[in-house]
Amino acid sequence: MRTVRFLCVFVACLAMAVPVTSAHGAEPESHSRFLTGQFLVAARKMPDPRFGKTVVLITEHDTTGAMGFVINKIFGEGPLSTFLNGFGIKGGSSEETIGLHYGGPVEIGLAAVLHGTDYSDSSTKRISKNLAWSSHRDVFEAIAAGKGPKKRVFILGYSGWAAGQLESELAREDWLTAPADAELIFDKDFDTLWGRILAKAGIKL
Repeated sequence: MRTVRFLCVFVACLAMAVPVTSAHGAEPESHSRFLTGQFLVAARKMPDPRFGKTVVLITEHDTTGAMGFVINKIFGEGPLSTFLNGFGIKGGSSEETIGLHYGGPVEIGLAAVLHGTDYSDSSTKRISKNLAWSSHRDVFEAIAAGKGPKKRVFILGYSGWAAGQLESELAREDWLTAPADAELIFDKDFDTLWGRILAKAGIKL
């Protein structure tokens, strides 16, 4: 079922699958009140059904707003080569199965790769000491050639908040926060991820 869903979403998004660009013009400010590199964990009472039981990795947060990727929702699974061929890129193993992730409701046809810091190109943005993301065609070509990041998550769409919006949602306790953990992002046990990270946020299930 996940494979069928992967292919349907892939075909639907293919025509508009272009790189994600940063939601903000400047690099995020380094300050304790900003959440870059942190997990947002949906509270049980999350009023927005699009974010029910989601975990979002915040990639940028400053005075102009915030951006992040949902990391525990997956459209489906399919061959790496099928995904890359959609960008006109030959290569990538037809035997390697990848998940195609729902990053959020904004620009759902736009593509990005969340990965470790063993890879970098002109589009790469550092999130933390061991997490980064890239959205240029270069990262897909590198993956096809076997030179891309060893650990990676393929994402369509992202989550975004205008200035002050995320702060308001936090004040309403729609979200909890927890330290980001790269191992949890890349361990592929997505069905239990919300519960496991919620526990790390100090809430008893």
